[in-house]
Amino acid sequence: THNDLLQILNHDRQPWGFSYTAYPHNVRIWYGDRDEKIAENAVRWMENAMGPDKCQVKVIKGADHSLMFKSSVVIEVLEHIAEYWRDCEPPSSSFL
Repeated sequence: THNDLLQILNHDRQPWGFSYTAYPHNVRIWYGDRDEKIAENAVRWMENAMGPDKCQVKVIKGADHSLMFKSSVVIEVLEHIAEYWRDCEPPSSSFL
């Protein structure tokens, strides 16, 4: 899995369709500080490559790679998505 991760993070610098630095959307990462599969420096590399204005990392203390089984994190992620969609909704029009 380490080689797969290096490829996903494009550490081997192979062209594969896009660059993290050119990705046009903001990214938020929830990362467990006890993650046994992904090292924090890999996540920080992505944050640095994209820039702190485009990529935000939130470190969850005491959490491992299984963040989807941590209800407080799932709720936070879903609330963040709901907030994003609320911000994207066009203002409602009123009828006379």
